[in-house]
Amino acid sequence: MTTGDDSGGRDGLRGLLDLGLSTREARAYVALLRHAPATAAELADAAGISRPKVYEALKSLEQRGFCTARGGRVSRFHPVDPEVALSEWTRRREQQRRMATQRDDRLVGELVRILPVPERASPGAGGRYMHARIGVESTLDIFAGVTGRAQHRLDIIVTEPVIQERSAWNVNETAALRRGVSLRVIYSPELIADRARYEAIVAAGAEVRCSDDLPLKMVVRDDGAEATVSLVADSDGDLVATSVGIGHPELAAPFQLMFTRQWRNAAAFLDI
Repeated sequence: MTTGDDSGGRDGLRGLLDLGLSTREARAYVALLRHAPATAAELADAAGISRPKVYEALKSLEQRGFCTARGGRVSRFHPVDPEVALSEWTRRREQQRRMATQRDDRLVGELVRILPVPERASPGAGGRYMHARIGVESTLDIFAGVTGRAQHRLDIIVTEPVIQERSAWNVNETAALRRGVSLRVIYSPELIADRARYEAIVAAGAEVRCSDDLPLKMVVRDDGAEATVSLVADSDGDLVATSVGIGHPELAAPFQLMFTRQWRNAAAFLDI
């Protein structure tokens, strides 16, 4: 049996995932490019997908402009040329992103208008609305503080360079999950090659995605109650970290919105 990995290679599959296709859709499309025209049953075997799931994937691919179905009682599927299909798909995705951004902006304006203004906002750790820290240890302390204060949600963006020791990976995140906090994490692509980066938190119930368009490290708790953003640079072999903790909800809200947009555009990755 030929699998989706054998047909198009992992790079091709990952690229399709980065463009928003599901794993099954990507495998079915790559298999279809190699075996067209083909019935759904033939594609299920070629792509290594169960027959009920391959029907769902083909229906979605047809709606998204990646294939067409022809024939009578038993349809045979034909792929749309990748240059045509991908160009049209990326145009549609860009239009969807613009529309989503416009909806978000309208929603933010409406919420600012209708939500009550607190009489006294609660500042973050240390009694200040914003505080800056320089240094790896200070940045790790801020991260631990925010994750430790999370009550129902944590949203995290992780990029290179990594400043945590391997033994400390996912320790704070796993503790939050055990408290019942939901966790979403977006990784930059170079970090997901090592499964230890995400296996423990996925097993504990976290959702993870990947994106190559991440501006900085970030953690936001409880839908914008508090946020921390960090920049880490390599200076002559030494890591220099600068972080800003944001304890006022009105100041943290834009970072929650930024994470939400990044999450919407990020892709699930193949090996989960």
